Amino acid sequence: MPSFTSAAPIDLADVHVLSETDAGLAVGAWETPEATTAATLPDDVAAALDALNAEGTYKLVPQALLGSQLVAGNNYQVLCIGNEASSEDGKVHVYDVTFYIDLEGNASTTSVEMLDLVSYVNAGE
Repeated sequence: MPSFTSAAPIDLADVHVLSETDAGLAVGAWETPEATTAATLPDDVAAALDALNAEGTYKLVPQALLGSQLVAGNNYQVLCIGNEASSEDGKVHVYDVTFYIDLEGNASTTSVEMLDLVSYVNAGE
């Protein structure tokens, strides 16, 4: 019978990510299943994610809109699942993706970082 063993909130001001050097040290790491359904995003955020995927480095499927921030435009933080097209391990990873959309509707990707899920699991201990 499945049961929760731990839970920890993701604080958008302090998201735990893996550095590129940490990404290869995944002994005993959690594995992520393939994305089955995509989250519904605002049209401008969905277009920005489509543009990022079209570049060919990432193939990301949005799972949740984590938050937005009103600045001189808007920042959006999106939880995505995807493979890096150039990844040697070919495994599915969880990403924190941040987009900026200016007042004219021009979108740019601010960051794409792999989440360190183990840090959230260990936080509950």
